[in-house]
Amino acid sequence: MRLKKFNKLVIIATISFFSLLTCDNLCAQDTPTLTAPVQKKIVRDYVNLFYVMQYSPTVVVKVSDSSTEKYKNVVKPEHAAIVYLSAQAQGQFDRFNSVLSKSMQDQMAAELTKTGKTVTDLVTEWKTKYVNTKVELTHRVERGSYSIIRYRITSTLDGRLIEEKDIAIGPSSDHGRIYEVIDLRGDPVYENWNFEGTTKVIPKQ
Repeated sequence: MRLKKFNKLVIIATISFFSLLTCDNLCAQDTPTLTAPVQKKIVRDYVNLFYVMQYSPTVVVKVSDSSTEKYKNVVKPEHAAIVYLSAQAQGQFDRFNSVLSKSMQDQMAAELTKTGKTVTDLVTEWKTKYVNTKVELTHRVERGSYSIIRYRITSTLDGRLIEEKDIAIGPSSDHGRIYEVIDLRGDPVYENWNFEGTTKVIPKQ
């Protein structure tokens, strides 16, 4: 009888342990913790107010099929970033394309045409880039009408920084999701938010 109880406790403890491991990977993506927002402003033609926060700790993205499926409805800005990155790592071009706005999809198609690359070429590049890497979300910028999420990719072999970029995310016109990755080229906050201090003045061109 005591042996049966002991075995039952071992099983429960084992299940709890693996549940915690899974939660470390997925729960952190669901409920990330952010530092207090710091208000900043960029002055170019007019004043652009925005808020900068850091993920504390950084959100380690589980770049897997389970992530692209779990967050496909994109109900939070972080979900858009996770699907965007996970779909690349898994070579899922259609899923990657599905989280882009129409203008971003057109931009992607135009870039492929310009470079002469095929979707297969692009997927191969993605898969190569994500081998032996750690992907993290580090910052979130709130502008009001859109969010910016910064991510970084580092090598798990030597800690080398492979890529550090921003993903612009806004409300989606697609009723199947809440947010999507948008094109903010030329936007003063998107292109200049990461500066020292709280104010940056950009001369008129």
